[in-house]
Amino acid sequence: SVPTAVGSVASDASGSQTITITIPVATPSGTGYRIRVISDNPSVTGFDNGTNIAVSELSSVSISPSDDQMICLAGTGAQLTATDAGGGEIMHQWGKRSVPGGSITDIPGATSLTYTFSGSDLGEGTWYLVCTSTSLCGVLLTSSNEVKVTVFAGSIWIGGTPGSETDWNNDANWCGGTPSSTDNINISSSCEYFPDIQPPVIYECRDLTVGAGAHLAIEAGGALTVHGNLDCQGTLTINSTVTSSGSMIVEGNATGQVTYNRQMKTTADPGYTNYDWHYFSSPVVSNTVDNSAKVTEVYGWDESTGTWYTTDLTSLSSGVGYNLDQSPSGDGLITFTGAVAG
Repeated sequence: SVPTAVGSVASDASGSQTITITIPVATPSGTGYRIRVISDNPSVTGFDNGTNIAVSELSSVSISPSDDQMICLAGTGAQLTATDAGGGEIMHQWGKRSVPGGSITDIPGATSLTYTFSGSDLGEGTWYLVCTSTSLCGVLLTSSNEVKVTVFAGSIWIGGTPGSETDWNNDANWCGGTPSSTDNINISSSCEYFPDIQPPVIYECRDLTVGAGAHLAIEAGGALTVHGNLDCQGTLTINSTVTSSGSMIVEGNATGQVTYNRQMKTTADPGYTNYDWHYFSSPVVSNTVDNSAKVTEVYGWDESTGTWYTTDLTSLSSGVGYNLDQSPSGDGLITFTGAVAG
C-alpha cells in the first residue's frame, strides 16, 4: 500500500530533529501499522520502528448507571462512569441537556472519566446528562447515552432513608424536610420507596400531587389533611382494621381516584354468627370494585315506599346508607375505588 505522510521536518546542520506526527482522523482501526522516516534529499528510506502499532478509532461512549435519578437541590446523586470504545487517549467533558437530544451545555470542571452530579451543578428542573469524548488521535467527538436526572427544590418525596424508607415523618425522606400545612408536595414514580402514613400524628400539606406510577398509603389510625387540592395520577390507598380507619380530608378540589380498604367483621369472628350484615355508606364516588366474591347482597332503603331494594357496590350513591351481606367465605376486606367523596 502507499504510505501515508503523518509528519515532516526540514533538516538542518545539527543533524538531529524531532518529527511530531498526527494519525489522520480517517485512519481505519488496525494493529499492523508501522512508521518509517523517508528523506527526499538525499533520497533515503529508513527502517520502520520495528514493532506493530495499534490504531483504535473512538467509536462510542456510554455512561452508567443509566437509570433515571432524582435529587434535592442541595444534594448529590450517584457517580456516573464513562466507558469508551476505542480511541486511545481520550478527553472527556460532561454536559447537560434540557430536552432529550437537545443542545449540550458543558458542566464546568466535569472533565474526568467519572462524574458525581449535584443539584448545585445542574439547578432545579429535569436534565439529561451526557459525556462527550474526544480522541487525542485527531478530532473525533462522540456523545453518550443520556441519563435523566430530576432536581427538586423542596417538599418532594425521595424516600429510602435506611431503616425509615417509607416514613413520612423523617426529614431525610424529603427535599427540604417534612412538609407542613403550607407546603405543596409531590410524590414521584422515580422513587424506590413510597410514603406510608402511620398513626398517631395527623399530617398536613397544602396541595398534594401523587404522580403516575407513584403510591401513597394511609394506614389504619393514620391521617392526612390536604388544605388545598389533591391530584392523584397514581395510587392512593387508605386502609382500616375492624376498630380503626385511616383518614384523608381534602379541603379543596380532588382529581383522580383513591382506594379505601374497609375491614369488616366476618362470621368466623368469635360471638359473631347471627348473619353477617353491615350498615355502611360508600367512602368514594362511583365505586368501580364489585367485590362479587365477598358480598352476597347489598340492600338500600326506599323511604317513599318503605321497602328494601337490592343493588350492587358499583351503583352506590355517596352519602347514602346501605346494608351489606358478606359471603360466608369472605375475609371481611371490602375495597372501594373511586373519586374522593365531597
